[in-house]
Amino acid sequence: MLLEWLSDAEMKLRFAGPLPDDEETTKQQIADHQAFMKEMIEQEINKDATIAHAQEILKKCHPDGVSVIRHWITIIQSRWEE
Repeated sequence: MLLEWLSDAEMKLRFAGPLPDDEETTKQQIADHQAFMKEMIEQEINKDATIAHAQEILKKCHPDGVSVIRHWITIIQSRWEE
């Protein structure tokens, strides 16, 4: 779900469009941005919990699984930083 949210957020930001000329549309865009930032804070908590859980799994998993789990941790972190 986290990676799906990241993809959706990336699309929203990529296709946000130009800055509006009228005041009403500008106010709406500011409100949308504030809602997005709130959602991003909530998802950051989810991301941190996911990585913490993965770190706990790393401590207990079979050696064959270590590289796969580290790979997904790296993917999550790099996607978040994009």
